[in-house]
Amino acid sequence: MFKSRFIEPSHKLISSSEWRWVFVYAVLVMMLTLIPYMIAFQKALPQDQAASWRFSGFFFGVEDGNSYIAKMRRGMEGEWLFRSPYSSMEQKGVLAFLPYYLLGKLAGGGASHEQLVVLFHWFRFGAGIFCIFATYRLICDYLTQSIWRQVALVLITLGGGLGWVVLFFPNSQVLPLEFYSPEAFGFLSLYGLPHLSLARAFMLLAIIEYISLWEDKETSQKIVYSWRLSCFWLCAGLSQPIHAAILSILIAIHLVFIGIGKFLQKSQSRDWKGFWRNIIFVFMASSPALALVTYTGIRFLTDPYLKIWAAQNRLPAAPISLYLLSYGWLIPFVFGGINKVLRDGTDKHLLLLVWLCVALTLILTPISIQRRLIEGVWVVIVLLSTTFLESLDRIQFKPMLLRGLRSLLLFCALPPSLLLIWGGSRNAISPKSPIFIPEQDAIGYETLNRFEIGKDAIVLASYETSNALPAYAFVRVVIGHGPESPFVDRLSEKVREFYQEQAPNVFRWDFIRQHQIQYVIWGENEKNLGAWQPALETYLKAVYENEGLVIFEVDWTKMEN
Repeated sequence: MFKSRFIEPSHKLISSSEWRWVFVYAVLVMMLTLIPYMIAFQKALPQDQAASWRFSGFFFGVEDGNSYIAKMRRGMEGEWLFRSPYSSMEQKGVLAFLPYYLLGKLAGGGASHEQLVVLFHWFRFGAGIFCIFATYRLICDYLTQSIWRQVALVLITLGGGLGWVVLFFPNSQVLPLEFYSPEAFGFLSLYGLPHLSLARAFMLLAIIEYISLWEDKETSQKIVYSWRLSCFWLCAGLSQPIHAAILSILIAIHLVFIGIGKFLQKSQSRDWKGFWRNIIFVFMASSPALALVTYTGIRFLTDPYLKIWAAQNRLPAAPISLYLLSYGWLIPFVFGGINKVLRDGTDKHLLLLVWLCVALTLILTPISIQRRLIEGVWVVIVLLSTTFLESLDRIQFKPMLLRGLRSLLLFCALPPSLLLIWGGSRNAISPKSPIFIPEQDAIGYETLNRFEIGKDAIVLASYETSNALPAYAFVRVVIGHGPESPFVDRLSEKVREFYQEQAPNVFRWDFIRQHQIQYVIWGENEKNLGAWQPALETYLKAVYENEGLVIFEVDWTKMEN
């Protein structure tokens, strides 16, 4: 049975030289992630003779990336609550994506898209360093030797599994888990998803304060830890609500197991008073975060728009075989860590086992965001593995073998991250859509910001154009983002029909009225939808035109009733 206490915190033994190493490592990792972005920005500079492209700011998940810039733009325009620009549907707004709305407040003036993209990457750089520091601080609560702490940090932040092996099979229809699932590992968030890096950092810091609350016997210190736990817990939820929810489940189940352990102890060794005092501190600390999670849950269950968004936001878990391929190579070390924890672990180590079990259970939960629920499992897998290997190191078990294992771990774990950087650099050297968009299109989109009635106007365009458009102009579109555009499949067909030459005007007029459309885009993407010639329509007036794009304003007075 686990001892109902926490061991002497090993983080108190962190030397200043260790923190210097962490700082240098964090900066180097984030500088590594900058390489493809710097190449892409260089390609988009005006002095480059081939600079006929505008860099979106993203190498993966470009559709989501454009939506982050669009949220920042709406924050720049004064909004605080999330209202998706990817729908003409009426929305009440909800407290979500707060980091991007706050970040948008820092932008203003000309060249706003470039400003927003640069701000995004400053945020990514800072959140990445913050996450690396928070990760190391948690590692130090479990490992005592600096070499194993450093190995664990590299594995968690820069490492991945063996999913990259599927790349050797050209006919394979699956991508490595490391290339599309940021919650499964850590590097993808550092590379391009700063809100997830920030949320993980706050989640790990909350766990650290939770551990400290149990370690310290002084009530005055418990109050301090409780306040910090509350702040970090809430900040994790504001960055990404699912992190606060997962943390709530993790801590609740851990407390249940601690209670069961105390109940099974001999009566003279039970400290029920201290246990219930800690329960009260944790409950008080959880209140703001639980209020946020409850608010978010109620809004998604009752708001018409958010209900549709939640239903369309489908993130199913990957096949079990892919998880086994990615994580399976560490299973022997994980079992070694579990055995050590079961043999002589404490309540702090029980937290790792609970976290692992929670992740394995949640990944089987049949909800739309199933894949998101394993957040942090890679941290647990690495900590259990390195806990076992460090225990062997302490007893000087075959030092040469352990040194070889350290090298092997890093050799197997680093390829996915390096492949992502290499792939991003290749895409930066050879610009193409959707990572880049034509400069003439970008200029045309930004022109909408100069029209008085163009502010928050609803614009009709193809799906591809509509995805990029809100990142460049303060407008809304009918379609453009899988989860955020309600009934996206049906509406995509309607938009395609709208651009068909044979579509009757009555259909177009009804569609314009239904969605309150004020502008219609006519560019290369729209020409691919059909041969309709909007310039021939009397109710459409060209207000902007360049060699690749025409923007038409809808004159409602010239549409027949």
